[in-house]
Amino acid sequence: MSFFARKIPAWAIVLSVLATAGLFTLAFMTLPSFSDAVQANRDFSVATAPSPLTVEQGSTVSSTVNMTSLNSYNLAIALTTALSPATSMLTVMLTPSVVTPTANVRASSTMTVVAQPGTAIGSYTVTLTATGGTKSHTATVTIIVVAVPNFSIAPSPASLTVFQNAANTTTLTLTSVGGFTGDVSLTLTAPFVTIGVAGGGSPLRLTSGGTNATTLAVYPSSQTTPGSYTISVTGTSGILLHTVNISIMVKASGCSCGIEALNLENYSFSNSTSTTLYIRNTGSASVSLVTYYVKDASGNTYSNTAWAGLTMSVNALGAVVIGIGASCPSCTLTGTPFTFTAGNSYTITVITSRNNQFIFTVIR
Repeated sequence: MSFFARKIPAWAIVLSVLATAGLFTLAFMTLPSFSDAVQANRDFSVATAPSPLTVEQGSTVSSTVNMTSLNSYNLAIALTTALSPATSMLTVMLTPSVVTPTANVRASSTMTVVAQPGTAIGSYTVTLTATGGTKSHTATVTIIVVAVPNFSIAPSPASLTVFQNAANTTTLTLTSVGGFTGDVSLTLTAPFVTIGVAGGGSPLRLTSGGTNATTLAVYPSSQTTPGSYTISVTGTSGILLHTVNISIMVKASGCSCGIEALNLENYSFSNSTSTTLYIRNTGSASVSLVTYYVKDASGNTYSNTAWAGLTMSVNALGAVVIGIGASCPSCTLTGTPFTFTAGNSYTITVITSRNNQFIFTVIR
């Protein structure tokens, strides 16, 4: 078989000619420069999707990292990450951490982000560095940690002092956390049957970022032994459950002064800042009114703790004037100012000199 019939590559023929001419060393030295030039044009790009990533506390989320071969790049690419601000509560992992793309083809890695339950809510930045051969590229991914949708319960006040055969109340405020929306059912546990406990509406509806409230009344009977007690209130919505405790200090009545009881028989509005409640004393003792609170549906409250209210004898009907805003210079406002508006309901709490509280609802 002839030399040419064996189909020897053309570059071998060139080398043979150069060797014959004594130029083999020169040719051998110039070939690597040709290879370096080709390699210099080979590269890869890095892209991540999606970004930003939103992850709830105590949850996991993932993103895809794509390395695309350019000009036939086919070397191994090592991937590393750096988190800012640094925290041990947020973990970033790459699987795999080394990829090798086929020439002109894309290779991928999965970036997994794990947020521990106590991770601080806020924005974090992951800087991804991809290194292969002499090439290195970076990409950034924004991580947004958000709260798990939930709710909270807060009593105000969290402790009550109440006398035998009397009553006192606390307000339970439910607050949406992390965008929670839904109904919360309330249940309560009292220590003895001699302590009566009555709550407002249940379930309570919460909208994202909103609040709702109800009133809890405690009535220890004359048979309740003076001392400290605890009432537990539990709120439930699906798998979410929260319990708060309310401390109750029961004291002896100290007198044979009868029972205070009030009944709202009628009411009217004089204007947008004044209403008159027609209240009958249905108890067995005279009642002196010393403080009132007026709350709208959003929880905004006017308080008048310097009120010279009526004193009503047994079975008497009293006209109790309740003012807010411009009609109550001595009132203290908690929240946003409001007026009595047609179609809206308002909760009015009146407190007696014996610290008994009576709650009425009026609608203009």
